[in-house]
Amino acid sequence: MSESHSLIEPVRDRRPRPLVSAVRHSPKAWPWWLAAAVCVALVAVSGGLWMDAQQRQREIPRLRQGLTLLELEREAGAAVGRLGLASIAAAFRDADYRDLPEERARAAETLRRVETRLHALEPLPNWGVTVGRLRETLDTGIWRLDSNDPMPEGAWAWQWAFTTSFSGVFPTDLTGRWSELMQHALGSQYGVYGPVSILELTLARWAVEGGPLAAHEGLRAYIQGEVARLEDTLADTTLLDPFEPELSVAAASAVGPDHAFALAGIRADPSVRGVELAYRALRRPMTTEPDPEALFASTAEALDALEAGAVTLLGLADDELVEAALAARTRANRAIALGVLVSLLGLGLLGRWMMARGRIEGELRAAAERDALTGVHSRFSLFYHEEPRLAGGDSKGVALLLTDMDDFKSINDRWGHTVGDGALREFARACSQVVEDGDRVARIGGDEFVILLHDRKDPVQAAAIVAERIHANLAEPVEVEGVRLHLRATIGIAVGDGESGIDDMLLQADTALLDAKKNRRSRHAVFNRNYRRNLIREIDGALESGAIDPVFQPIVRASDQSLAGAELLARWTREDGSQVPLDALIDAMVSVGASGVWTERMLLAAARVTPFLPSRDIRFWLNVATHDLVGPGSRALIDTLSSGPVPCTRLGIEVTERIPPSDLPEARSTLLTLRASGLAIALDDVGSDGVPLRHLTELPLDRVKLDGSLVREVDLCPAHRALLAGIVMSARDLELEIVAEHVETEGEARTLVDLGVHYLQGYRTGAPVTIETFISAARREVRQAAV
Repeated sequence: MSESHSLIEPVRDRRPRPLVSAVRHSPKAWPWWLAAAVCVALVAVSGGLWMDAQQRQREIPRLRQGLTLLELEREAGAAVGRLGLASIAAAFRDADYRDLPEERARAAETLRRVETRLHALEPLPNWGVTVGRLRETLDTGIWRLDSNDPMPEGAWAWQWAFTTSFSGVFPTDLTGRWSELMQHALGSQYGVYGPVSILELTLARWAVEGGPLAAHEGLRAYIQGEVARLEDTLADTTLLDPFEPELSVAAASAVGPDHAFALAGIRADPSVRGVELAYRALRRPMTTEPDPEALFASTAEALDALEAGAVTLLGLADDELVEAALAARTRANRAIALGVLVSLLGLGLLGRWMMARGRIEGELRAAAERDALTGVHSRFSLFYHEEPRLAGGDSKGVALLLTDMDDFKSINDRWGHTVGDGALREFARACSQVVEDGDRVARIGGDEFVILLHDRKDPVQAAAIVAERIHANLAEPVEVEGVRLHLRATIGIAVGDGESGIDDMLLQADTALLDAKKNRRSRHAVFNRNYRRNLIREIDGALESGAIDPVFQPIVRASDQSLAGAELLARWTREDGSQVPLDALIDAMVSVGASGVWTERMLLAAARVTPFLPSRDIRFWLNVATHDLVGPGSRALIDTLSSGPVPCTRLGIEVTERIPPSDLPEARSTLLTLRASGLAIALDDVGSDGVPLRHLTELPLDRVKLDGSLVREVDLCPAHRALLAGIVMSARDLELEIVAEHVETEGEARTLVDLGVHYLQGYRTGAPVTIETFISAARREVRQAAV
């Protein structure tokens, strides 16, 4: 853009576009993470199902052993209950009753059989106490039954004491998922003792009402003792059913229909119904003559029916537990299968994600290592691969050629960027055709290319031959977009000395390039240390004579293209018309110790412009390097900026390079001092090889400036767009302003706005201009704002 153009050129085509995320052009990340989350959830579910199934399988053997203990308890209790029933019947008929030897022997045999089974049982957890108490009760019962002496109170009293001793042996706190089943099983076994108990209450009622009495005096005394229990029973109006709640059909229904059906059949048995009627008759006066023999017979039948029913109900409970064990095993297998399937699916998804990530990383790496426009290596690739190679001494006879296309700016200004881009591609092709395997061609910015030669016997001669071949390749004109162009190159050559790095060789080649541009008779030159000393003396003289001019490059707001500030740069045009690149100029100024003098002149230039600015929030930005932030340079910079002609609130500084860790504390302190006085702090070239991203958190910053190598063709290069989006998101999270430099096309400007960049700088929004041009443009903007 010429100086006659408007200072701020508005960006056209303001159509809204969606914001670009850091992974917009990579495989969609969220489905992979969602799938991973689902897999983790399913694995957790399968694990929970497996653990529940395992818990069931651990519980069921213990519960089945509990049913076995209930069966043994009921078998022993029923045997003693029959002995008691037979003893009551015999004592009721015979006043000279003595214990029944045969009945006692049968009961003792049953108890010994039960004890044998109990001793063969290995108690599982939770049943140790129960087994111990059952063994103790059985041992006592067997001893009593095997004794030759008659039982002092008769078998009727002892059988009641024996059966009641089972109370509390089986745990009553049966909680958990099996509580209903186990409570029902427990009640079905204890219900067997009901008929004999009701028989005793009936005999007690007869004794109270004047009915038939027992012939044996001891039984009469025992029955008289049951009158108190009879009165308690009659006083409780809630006990209307002798088999509730142990043999409740409603409770059985909650366990399962098979249990309810079996229990209903048991309750419908005539002998069991007779027990219920006898129990209800206890609450009514006697109207008929009692029949003791019928009572004894019906009680025995009810005892047999209830024991048979108890066996059936216990079998149903055991069958249900067996089915539950099989179901638990099936659930465990299914949980394992689900876990394996989901794990395989997760591994497959992880594999696909890793492959996609590897592919994208490869694409980003390729995009970072290759220049998107010309296809040659990038600046990143040059430093990433060649710096370790040179530092490790893996290459000998090294030469570096820094090539620069002559009059490239004129091609861009006259024919536009499309032709300029084609010219760069042709130029890169000419450079690539002259290298051998192991050499590297890289574009490091603008129209500058580097050719690095390795393993040459005479690196100076080899570099000169390569330079001549480049000139020969460019001798013939090329046609780009219908335009016939004559491309020319100026080349600076530096030779490695075994200790030089890429930076040192680039600086030397850049110095040689300046020498080649100064001497029009030679289109390439080899670095000469005497020339560098001459260049420093020449710059020193130019500073004294005022031949180096400050220029202003506008920085505009991305939202409305209004002026937000300007970067102060230096321009030096020699008498022969050649221009010294800004990087070489700054390095030379540092070498002669003139950076402080130049900063003062830049501030004077800014002071001349300040009165004409349209807004008070416009800042002037100056570049500073590490040497300005540490040592004597830091004090000089603070004094120059604090006492200068421009208020600190209108100034900002851009840190242009990496700060070594050893200098970081002092540099941070300097920046904090400047920031406290009102200056704004920016980090320049973010995203380039020379500025680490960790500086975003290590330095007290107000804004970041995106490197131009990423900005170029960001609207056309998905990799650049993805990288910029990530940096922009990080900066916004740190609440930093974001500036994009080297914005040259309308597409780049639109894409940067969509990414969320706050400010734009470059030829698209305004070229570097002199003080007079900047003041004129500022005045026009003030007049337009007033209108």
